[in-house]
Amino acid sequence: NMFIVVCGNVSKEKCILLCEKHLKSSEGFQVETKPYNEPYEIVCKYKEQTMPVAIPQFIWGIKLDCEGYLPAKTRIEISMILSILAGSQSTLYHEMLSEGFINKEFGATLFDGRNFASILFSGESSQPEKVVCKLKEGIKSLQENGISQEEFELIRKQYYGRYIMAFNHV
Repeated sequence: NMFIVVCGNVSKEKCILLCEKHLKSSEGFQVETKPYNEPYEIVCKYKEQTMPVAIPQFIWGIKLDCEGYLPAKTRIEISMILSILAGSQSTLYHEMLSEGFINKEFGATLFDGRNFASILFSGESSQPEKVVCKLKEGIKSLQENGISQEEFELIRKQYYGRYIMAFNHV
């Protein structure tokens, strides 16, 4: 697979001749994608490294059970839930920020591919254990109380706006 982009005062025929002269043709081949099945069990519960950084960095993840690829609908739902739980407009985010547990580098994302998916919370903190504790409390609260209509509408409009803006550069 290759794309060739040509700009300037050249003809299509000249470009094709140059490509035929300088590019080798290849035998047909099939790319083999080997299956990889991520075990659902936690492989390493905690790992710490000491490095010369000004503020310690952390990543805390939650494994999701996944066969194949996550459907687009599920990916959007998870992303919206993460915004409600720990996005920069969320109550939890502002609590952790005001208590000094996180700074503005904090974020949450869905990391997924074929046969694996996980939710990752990452940032800088001198107290990552407290951040994880707060996140667990926030998740539990969300499970028990659900999402309010107001929170959902705010995030829905935010996502709608992002998708509209993405088409602004077409």
